[in-house]
Amino acid sequence: MKHYSRIFLNGAAKPAAITALLGTAIATYLNGAKGLIAGAIASTLVVAFFLVHILLAKATATMDPRDR
Repeated sequence: MKHYSRIFLNGAAKPAAITALLGTAIATYLNGAKGLIAGAIASTLVVAFFLVHILLAKATATMDPRDR
């Protein structure tokens, strides 16, 4: 069975990347270089948060939530 972080990566990261590229393209079309920069920064933040979530999920996968 696949670890749920891999399922999350395949199921959510791909649509997020497509949406980020589409949003960046629209912002670039509407605002030029400023839109491109804003889209790139936003996309970088989304990828960073996805990676942090996946790393935390893998690190805590075997922990018991009742242990202190």
